[in-house]
Amino acid sequence: MNTIKNIITIIVLSFAFVGCDTTPTVQEYIVKHQEDERFNYLDISSNILQLKNFTDNAEIDDILKSIHKVNVLTLKDENKNIYDTESKTIAKIIKDSHYKMLSKIDNKYFRTSISYLGNDDSINELLVFVKVKKEKQLTLIRVLGDQMDVSKISELINNTKIDKNSNDFSVLNDFIKNL
Repeated sequence: MNTIKNIITIIVLSFAFVGCDTTPTVQEYIVKHQEDERFNYLDISSNILQLKNFTDNAEIDDILKSIHKVNVLTLKDENKNIYDTESKTIAKIIKDSHYKMLSKIDNKYFRTSISYLGNDDSINELLVFVKVKKEKQLTLIRVLGDQMDVSKISELINNTKIDKNSNDFSVLNDFIKNL
């Protein structure tokens, strides 16, 4: 009788370990690294986003109102091995987590990918992953919201005046200053 129990226990444990996914989620990655001194972490609640109207455009203000929380995690490390390892880890998490690609920019200065979870009508989570090549800087921005409109966010991204061939991040800096 004990032999049967032992065999069943081994089989159950085997399935449990084989079935476990070892790739962390974006949230787990952020939580793990937010206290790491090599990283900078910023958590922006929806209350802060709604303190000001950033533009005279009601659609943009509606997009901001649909956002519940923004997590920003950055790493700036001259050590190429650390930069490469963290970059590959984040890219793998995004790929393995079934995010859908919304937009991608790649030039000699930086690489940006914007991905989302949700359906074509409604986004629940938006990820912006930026790799600044020369400075060995990574930024992962996670935006949590409720029924964020994919087309409005795409339009906002496309209308943002970023020179895709420069390393000028003044638009992002202006946005952060307004917070």
